[in-house]
Amino acid sequence: MERNEIKFGHLSFFDSGYKPVLDAAFQAATPNQTKHILISGPPGSGKSELGRAIHEVSGCEKFRSFSAGRVQDTTNFEIELTGCPPLAFGLERKNRRGLFELCEGGSLFIDDITDLPSEALLWLLTVIKEGQYFRFQEREQPLPLNVRIIASTNLPLEHLLEKGFGNRSSQIPDDLTQVFTYKLEMPSLDQVPLQIDYLATQFAAKNQCSLQPAAMTSIKDHHWRNNIREMKNFFVLAAQLAVQHNQKTISEGIASEVFKSFKRSH
Repeated sequence: MERNEIKFGHLSFFDSGYKPVLDAAFQAATPNQTKHILISGPPGSGKSELGRAIHEVSGCEKFRSFSAGRVQDTTNFEIELTGCPPLAFGLERKNRRGLFELCEGGSLFIDDITDLPSEALLWLLTVIKEGQYFRFQEREQPLPLNVRIIASTNLPLEHLLEKGFGNRSSQIPDDLTQVFTYKLEMPSLDQVPLQIDYLATQFAAKNQCSLQPAAMTSIKDHHWRNNIREMKNFFVLAAQLAVQHNQKTISEGIASEVFKSFKRSH
């Protein structure tokens, strides 16, 4: 089957299953800092890479990324994004610039937004909705949010709000779940089989090995539970096994051995 390449930023796509998300990504890739983007999809499907590519295509310069999984509480999250004045907490310290300021006029990518504590997520959605924010412990003059937020999630935002706020979920205004102008959904690798062929060739070359046809068949037939991330790990392990066998080719036997190790780890 002939593969037709679609280029988007630094990414290449070869399966028509990506067409809906790429059509939306081309629309979203404007230098408009008021059009925020939410990218959903299964783990390891390339959401962060798509977010960076959207920023590239938009032509904006400043870009920062932040992992929501490292957030412990709302206060630290607020400081991280809005900055901290010299005398916050009654201590003399250097003025700390927040991510909103550091990537002003550009894009801030927040990975796994649904990993945020519930209160931190509600605070962020409110800031996005209002289009302005206050620096930490400063309430005199709000600052405009001149940053396009690109966020990723493995879960529907609405489900997380219901789970995180329990009986209080009814108190959350509906418009807070609609703060993202564009909602993109990345498919799983099982939905884009032509992309598997392309990625396998790329990862094999990166790990300085080749593939026997039978091994390629096994790769195409495998259910990639963690998608692209899992495939990257597969080729790292398979290349190491090939070297141990004094080979530069991944055989069907080596592929089968790696897949068995995946099953044991799951």
